[in-house]
Amino acid sequence: MNESVTGTGRGVPAHRGPGRVTFWGSLCAELLKLRGLVSTWVLMGLLMVGIPVVAAIVAAVVRFGGVSSTSSAVMFWTYFGSALGNMILVAGIFGVMAVTTEFTTRSIQSSLLAVPRRLTFMGSKLLAVGLYVMAAAFVGVTLGALSTLLVSGGAGLFDLSFRDLRLPVIVMLGGPAALVLVAIMAAGLGGVCRSTVGGVLALIGVFSILPTITAIAAVLLSKYQWMVMVFSCLPDQVFKTFLRGGAADTLSGSVSSSFTPNWWQSGIILVLWTVVFSAIGVMVVRRSDVK
Repeated sequence: MNESVTGTGRGVPAHRGPGRVTFWGSLCAELLKLRGLVSTWVLMGLLMVGIPVVAAIVAAVVRFGGVSSTSSAVMFWTYFGSALGNMILVAGIFGVMAVTTEFTTRSIQSSLLAVPRRLTFMGSKLLAVGLYVMAAAFVGVTLGALSTLLVSGGAGLFDLSFRDLRLPVIVMLGGPAALVLVAIMAAGLGGVCRSTVGGVLALIGVFSILPTITAIAAVLLSKYQWMVMVFSCLPDQVFKTFLRGGAADTLSGSVSSSFTPNWWQSGIILVLWTVVFSAIGVMVVRRSDVK
């Protein structure tokens, strides 16, 4: 039996060797590390404050913008869902910094010494990022609903048809979930770049520069319908389409001749993008030489 004998003669289990840290222990360590970062408090604070501000602005525009009462509720939830896209960079920067801070501060060596299994290390870090963003975004959306009620007086915001009853659910629950996916995706970018500046620039490229370039190309090359499909399947676009819940198509009445994902298809595509980016980041960290 693998025991060590103390001075009292009692058998005490030997110290657990390296590589036996449980996933739960690694997750708790990652939650504590993220809590100790100033950037965590700043970015999570921006999420909790920014979402209510956006919600109040949207509610004011819908209420005082001369919108008919029959469509005001649909427009509010549609615009509120789209406006959550303004929080993409906040959640994304948090995801990037959660990983790159390990490399910029050289703490990655001690982290891997404590958790030698890199899959466990990265898996627990991605989950910790998701938990922080989920908590902050849920608080933000809840405060956003309260600020909306204050600005609008609650008039007509839930005057929805049976088909559109899904909109509040998508925004209130799907909004935080979508921001979690973005943060995990960004953490994957952080694992690839291992530099805060590089990771943030890559994030801006994926969610801002790439959609702009693709949109311009789709206009200039309008005869190639597949360009419209590529544009509509980019992470930034599927995020917004998912949170619109399909109501925007009903309001505009526009029909595209090329394939464009609807709201639930966009949610699936966003999940797939997250899986791809996070998997690449995990594989890079797993195979990289840490010095």
